[in-house]
Amino acid sequence: MITLEQLTAFKATYETGGYSSAARLLGKNRATVREHVVAIETSIDRSLFEVVGKHLEPTTIATLLYPRALRATKYATDFERVAFSDLDLDLSTFILLYDAMVSVEFLTALKTKITTQYPDLKLQLLHKTRDDSLNALQSGHAHLAILAPKGGKSPIEAVGVSYLGITYFSTYVHPDSPLLGKDDPNIEVMEQTVQYVPESVVAAGLNMLQIADFQHVVSSTELIINLLSDGGWTIMNNADAKKYVDAGWLQELPFSEVLRPFPYRLSLFEASQHQTNTTVMNVKTIIQECAKDWLS
Repeated sequence: MITLEQLTAFKATYETGGYSSAARLLGKNRATVREHVVAIETSIDRSLFEVVGKHLEPTTIATLLYPRALRATKYATDFERVAFSDLDLDLSTFILLYDAMVSVEFLTALKTKITTQYPDLKLQLLHKTRDDSLNALQSGHAHLAILAPKGGKSPIEAVGVSYLGITYFSTYVHPDSPLLGKDDPNIEVMEQTVQYVPESVVAAGLNMLQIADFQHVVSSTELIINLLSDGGWTIMNNADAKKYVDAGWLQELPFSEVLRPFPYRLSLFEASQHQTNTTVMNVKTIIQECAKDWLS
């Protein structure tokens, strides 16, 4: 039977191209690493590596087996993280991370529902980049994160993911904007009109939402609304824009050619080592239920 230690040695050798470098990576001696790799070769009766110069080059079978070894060692690492974590301890602080495109109104609703069920739980609602969020989850320094799924890309080790829904962004102007007097503002008109770009759009790398030839990047939603009174247009999360539309400060600009409501997908990422903590799992359920009201 091929053991986990043997798979770990094979994986490290494949990634580093040598027994010595694999041994340094694993904190073991070279002879032990080589013995583990040879043991696999003996079991399958095939060579996994060929010596080319000073490096080990993987054989065809090694290339085929590597992704499977990667998954096997990942699952084992996840198992250890969960098994040896203090997961039954009650939490006093809960850390929920989110990317810049998540609606403020959605987050506000989440805060209300979470604190209603856990009035003594201290919340940290922190805006982070995708990479920083995943790293925090992997290390156990955060509990959950609401992020874009990034086109279905697999999460990193020790991080689980489940789909939440879609939030929409539309185009908005001041109610007195001359753009509202046009039957159908086309792409040329929009390109020639000042666009106020929320910093969140830039942070998310959504270049397709940056249309105008002349743009101002602004962090504050309130500031954007004030600036629109002098003309221009902006992209805003529909959920966040609603109260400003209702108050008569904004008006959605309808389009047939460009900038129809833009869908932005969101998923819930979780740290594997916290998956058996009752509070974490209950908050996860609260987020999933709240998402039904705020996401499509």
